[in-house]
Amino acid sequence: MTIEAQGVSHIADLSRGDAAQNQQSKVADNGDNKNKVNIPLSDFADMYIRVEKLFEGLPVVIIGGRAINLLCSVEYRHSPDIDVVVGIHTGWLAHYKEKADKYGFEASDTYNREKGAQSIKLIDKKTGVKFDIYHTGMKPISGIPNIDVLKNFEKITLYIDGFKLSGKNPNVECNVIAPSLLGIMKFNTWVELSGNDKNDESKRNKHAFDLINIIRHQFGGDIDQFLDGKKELLRGYICRGVIRKPATPREVQGDAIRSVEEFKLEIVKTYIRVGKENKLRQPNEIVAFAKSELQLDQTLCKKGMLRK
Repeated sequence: MTIEAQGVSHIADLSRGDAAQNQQSKVADNGDNKNKVNIPLSDFADMYIRVEKLFEGLPVVIIGGRAINLLCSVEYRHSPDIDVVVGIHTGWLAHYKEKADKYGFEASDTYNREKGAQSIKLIDKKTGVKFDIYHTGMKPISGIPNIDVLKNFEKITLYIDGFKLSGKNPNVECNVIAPSLLGIMKFNTWVELSGNDKNDESKRNKHAFDLINIIRHQFGGDIDQFLDGKKELLRGYICRGVIRKPATPREVQGDAIRSVEEFKLEIVKTYIRVGKENKLRQPNEIVAFAKSELQLDQTLCKKGMLRK
């Protein structure tokens, strides 16, 4: 599978048929992924089209592990469930739950306590794959408001040779959260889990791996390009204290990050803490920046932006 950048569109070439698709769905071994297999992308494309039809053309945006795999062109993440943000509010849930059967899904009511809202879960009758539905009536996902996800996504074109839908050989397009927003979301999730000793290391660090892989595959290892991707949104999140540092053992919550430069430093620290421990290949930009880490650290201390 290859995904080539074309502006804000990408192409996934799955031209070797279902056997190859199943082979390509084997997940890269990042520690806890051994022998795990994702659903073939032909099945994913079929389900995504039916979900879009169910929601009558409203924005449906892939987030989470499946978004990582699509944006990075590698099955990095085992993703048995698919997380999507849909442009609906709580009041419309019952309407779409009633229609689910027509499009090959079973729908069940759920209550997301963390997000403080009712929602629905879709289960594909053919494969058993679950779609977790996030909507605009929910609290932000790892600090990112759902409305920002719906306004900032990229289109991935899945070119599938030999996969026919309704008698055609289609170029299937799906919406995927903007890489910069997904990276911020992953950093925030890693920070949240790092402050809880009950979460094992592999569950925490997979989100750091996701951030590193986004920077590597979408931005050529260039952290500045990653930070520039959604600069105005990033600055807004920083002003509102949405992005924080990992908590120390004595803290309940880490300090808020107060500038883009400070966020850049924390990304490098994340890479050093997680990436080096797991012998990941180091993109040149990250290596070069890591060498100047102490100097930048001292500069931020002088400006009162970082505690000694």
